[in-house]
Amino acid sequence: MSLYLRLNGWHWMQSGSDKGLTMMKKAFLSYLICVHFVLLIVLVKSDFINKVLMKLDIQQSEISRHYQIMTSFHQRIDKNTASESIIFIGDSHIQGLAVSAVAANAVNYGIGGDTSFGVMARLRVYKSLSSSKAVILAIGFNDFKYRSNAAIIDNVEQILTQLPNRTAVILCAISPVGKIKHAQYNQRISELNNSFKSLSLGFSNVSFLDAFHDAREVEGYLLPSRWSSFITARLSPLDIIP
Repeated sequence: MSLYLRLNGWHWMQSGSDKGLTMMKKAFLSYLICVHFVLLIVLVKSDFINKVLMKLDIQQSEISRHYQIMTSFHQRIDKNTASESIIFIGDSHIQGLAVSAVAANAVNYGIGGDTSFGVMARLRVYKSLSSSKAVILAIGFNDFKYRSNAAIIDNVEQILTQLPNRTAVILCAISPVGKIKHAQYNQRISELNNSFKSLSLGFSNVSFLDAFHDAREVEGYLLPSRWSSFITARLSPLDIIP
């Protein structure tokens, strides 16, 4: 009887010890989950992740599904593009432009939401660039959420370097913005356009075009009355193509 009680007591103590260890493990696991969850919230709210990605210049969201579909579609167009064509490359400002109203031999390679990084990545797709008469490049605004002005300039310089030096290139200024939606970008736009102008001077085949020089108010914001002038302003690049 005494031996039975001792053995039974030992099993009870062992069972209690196992339960205690299990509870400690669960408590420690819960603690780790809570710590990681809080840490994740702090990182997201502090914008730390985006800053790291900007530093490394590896924002995967720049290469979207829309970008991939449009680039694939452009490849099909490019195979049928005649020599001496005028190639328009850029973001939604280009994609939404009726380039055939600018010139009969114009080709539209605009992709809404694209950035300088995206343009660099798809230039190799366009074999027609080697025989084109001119290239109209309008890019930069969508870059603001991914990189600094200095990084944008570096990308645009690489784009200009990759384009054939025998082809006339028009580097377009970024259009001004209104006060209501994108006011925080206006200073950056002004500084970037000045840098674009300076950059163009380093290439014999590149001209800088500010199609919106008369569409700004004193503070540099887009004049509300000039929204209707956007289409007209977009047609002016051909005036300076040799």
